[in-house]
Amino acid sequence: MITAGIGSVAPNFTAEDVKGQKITLQADKKYILAFHRYMGCIWCQTDIMRLIKLKDELKSKGIETIIFVNSPKHSVEDYLKHYPDFPFKIVPDPDKKIYKLYGVESGNFLDMIPATINTIKNITVFKDYKFVKDGIKGDRYLRPAFFGIDNMKIIYEFRAKNPADYPDLQKMIENFK
Repeated sequence: MITAGIGSVAPNFTAEDVKGQKITLQADKKYILAFHRYMGCIWCQTDIMRLIKLKDELKSKGIETIIFVNSPKHSVEDYLKHYPDFPFKIVPDPDKKIYKLYGVESGNFLDMIPATINTIKNITVFKDYKFVKDGIKGDRYLRPAFFGIDNMKIIYEFRAKNPADYPDLQKMIENFK
């Protein structure tokens, strides 16, 4: 398995977002690649909402955010019905082709214990959010990962220890010049 890491050239790919647009990385651009589990995952939806809150800052820094989900296209389309102004490109990757390219891995059942405890501790984060239920249509043990890419070089990397483990998004953004 290829594992991308800080300082290495970002593995390029061609993918299709949920709207049918072709996506490939370009040398003169900045990106955040956010790899999540599946659309029915409350932890993933919460993290996507955190990214959305930073959309203006990301745009002002010229950072394009691409979200990958291990879900079929119809699940992503159903999710987006609730968010018609969704600000990022979102790529359904049910076969985990791009996940494998970046070395995004799955964990196991034991990863769910700290994830569940973390959810209980942070329950107030969820109080104003209506989750889109879609069931488990993807790898339930997949660990999220985030990559910051500037001019085709990986400048930031975060690999989760469990499904509810996410980076400090502000620190991630600070890595971009």
